[in-house]
Amino acid sequence: MPSVVNPYFGELAVAIDAAAQRKGYRVLVCNTQRQPERELAFAQELVAYGVRGVLAASVLHNVDAMRTLIRRGAAFVLFETLGADPGVERVDVVAMNNALATEKAVDCLVGLGHEAIAYITATPLTPHRVARLQGYRDALRRHRLGEGGVITEEDIPSHSSTRNDADLAHFGHAAAAHILNMPARPSAVIAMNDLIALGMISAFREQGVRIPDEIPIVGIDDIRISSFTFPALTTVRQPYLQIAESAIDCVCARIEDTTRCNPTQH
Repeated sequence: MPSVVNPYFGELAVAIDAAAQRKGYRVLVCNTQRQPERELAFAQELVAYGVRGVLAASVLHNVDAMRTLIRRGAAFVLFETLGADPGVERVDVVAMNNALATEKAVDCLVGLGHEAIAYITATPLTPHRVARLQGYRDALRRHRLGEGGVITEEDIPSHSSTRNDADLAHFGHAAAAHILNMPARPSAVIAMNDLIALGMISAFREQGVRIPDEIPIVGIDDIRISSFTFPALTTVRQPYLQIAESAIDCVCARIEDTTRCNPTQH
């Protein structure tokens, strides 16, 4: 996974571990920091050590390497799609409908009377980030509200990002300051995830902006800490318990399938 510093991935890891133990398996957790070389090294080393199943919560950049590991007997389950027909067989994908998540967030705010709704997103480098951005745009068009306003890391020169999950709350803090300086301030904001939303809440409160009275914020993921902020964050729940159960069911089915290729001994 990218990093357990993002509470969503930490909660997902705990749920995966519990689901795996119920089936008699053990889980090793590797933090890739979204670095392709770390991702590849972890996958190769784990399979070499005899790990039989790999669950990838970050995007797998090296599809050829994954094909090689599958031929060696590894079972893969992904939490991100690989794009249009990458030609990889025997791989399962378990994920929520990310576009629908932002569509529901827009619908909620439109139902409350908001028309100027901004979307705050880290650089859309991954499929789920792209899907959430697309869902926001599709929902605005459906409500005939135009293209909306998207703020990314590139729009905030003062924010120096390493594209690491640890920076997401800092990005949200910087994005809130950016919004306060806009000549036409949005009436509501949707954040790509809860970490960004929590950073925004902190910055708005520092500037005396009342939430949700002056500007409501909607996040995505429903990490546990989001209900303990003041005010509690409105957020779209990602069903991580069901995702974990489904992922473990898939990887165990692949591992226990006697028709799969036999792993090559190294």
